[in-house]
Amino acid sequence: MIEQSCELREIFLHAILHIFYERYPTIENSILIFNWLIDKIEDFNKEIGIDEIVKQAARNAIEKLKKYYQYTDGMIYTISTIFDPQLKLTYHRDHNWEEKYITEAQNDINDTIYTLRLDRNVQDEDFTADNDFFSHIYKKWRTSRNESELDLYLGSLVANEFQYSHLTAMACDYLAIPATNIPIKRAFSGSTDLISQKRCSLSSETIRAYICLKSW
Repeated sequence: MIEQSCELREIFLHAILHIFYERYPTIENSILIFNWLIDKIEDFNKEIGIDEIVKQAARNAIEKLKKYYQYTDGMIYTISTIFDPQLKLTYHRDHNWEEKYITEAQNDINDTIYTLRLDRNVQDEDFTADNDFFSHIYKKWRTSRNESELDLYLGSLVANEFQYSHLTAMACDYLAIPATNIPIKRAFSGSTDLISQKRCSLSSETIRAYICLKSW
């Protein structure tokens, strides 16, 4: 039974190490980790010869995971996964996601792109002096193919910030969302080492700059 318990523990260890090795784990991997854990534990529970106590522990683990997994139903998780250039829609297709969820996420992205254009007063054919060269090239390419930024991104092997200006702005926001609050707690706890009796006159700007530089 001890050996079986260790085998079950190894499943969680793999997931923990994956998160641990990422200095700042972000939410685009949340769905993947949850699904991987649930699938692995369910497969483990189906093995022949597993002690009933260990099986019950595995069932309890699945129940706990599913309790928190429901919070990943929000579009923010799905959109973040799509924004990961390594995943895009590949993960959803490979794991037989219902088409309605994929379509809903794509519609949300396109709606946000439209809002960004209104907020910035930017149209596809506009380009600024700062990126005149790249905008000139990619503007013609987008127009000739008559596709949205999202369609081009999903069908392209290479992501380019000039080619997908609005998606880039969205990705910077979505892909920066932390998966856990540990980095935030680490930043706050580190500030206690910075502000001491010998450094109690630091300005708020200096403290903020120090914490940011240390984080980077």
